[in-house]
Amino acid sequence: MTSETCRDASGDDEQFVVVKRRRKKNGRLPRVSYGKSGKIATTICYPMDQVSMERIEMVMKNACSNTELIKYSQQIIALLLKSLSGRQLSSIWALGLGSFSCSHYLGCDQLAVLLELKHYFGCEVYFQEPCLTKMEKHWLCNHAICLSETKDLLECRVSGDDNDNENIVLFYAPHCGHAVYNSVIYAHRKKLKNIIIAGNNLHSMDLTARYSELSPNECTVRECNLKDLKNSDLNELEALLLYSKVCTVLEFPIFKSNFAVFNDTAVHFLLQNSQVPKISEAKPKYRLFRHEIMI
Repeated sequence: MTSETCRDASGDDEQFVVVKRRRKKNGRLPRVSYGKSGKIATTICYPMDQVSMERIEMVMKNACSNTELIKYSQQIIALLLKSLSGRQLSSIWALGLGSFSCSHYLGCDQLAVLLELKHYFGCEVYFQEPCLTKMEKHWLCNHAICLSETKDLLECRVSGDDNDNENIVLFYAPHCGHAVYNSVIYAHRKKLKNIIIAGNNLHSMDLTARYSELSPNECTVRECNLKDLKNSDLNELEALLLYSKVCTVLEFPIFKSNFAVFNDTAVHFLLQNSQVPKISEAKPKYRLFRHEIMI
């Protein structure tokens, strides 16, 4: 795999659509705003309050020393070893973990588990997340985690040397959007036995989509079942749908101290004797799920 340097980049990351982060008023969250064109705002804004490096170090040290989290990480490692079946991880790509500078952020515990995986498997770890503070980026670099320089999720992360299926890339992406998983699967459609996805359980994923038939002002939210999407002309989640039918799923246990951190998360992989789904070469074009990702 080609190594990507760890740099302090805060430019125009385009792999995720990020809604502006504003201070809450009266406990109410800011609404997603639509422009005149009906497109959801994609401006990336960093938190106004920069947490110091010392504070981040203390927060992460406390998270990593949590006995329950250490034991939980060992359970996740056991699941990954089962899915690897004697093969090795060549790298880990962490997608969409978010900010981690405060102990109540989900990204804090998720990153702590990632560090345990890094220590156990001893492989390179890449971090792809547009919403990080400058101090968080410095912290990651200081802990030998590389900030991804890539601008999209459609780039294959499996090197040409991994065709023997012995070296595996883990995508560590709890609680990402449908389009994120779909893009990862599409990008590796020819090497699906070389990847493992740790993310939302694809077998129980609630497929919801924001769509507009007439105008942006009439946007509603409806539920889309697998049959609806399969018969859709858009077929936006073709890769995800086909992969979910043949992949093996190992569910994460419940993290009792913070249920939301890994709720409904699972390890997904293809068995060596599994049939590889035939995914179209056509690049995904998102409309129903455009609010989740920007390609």
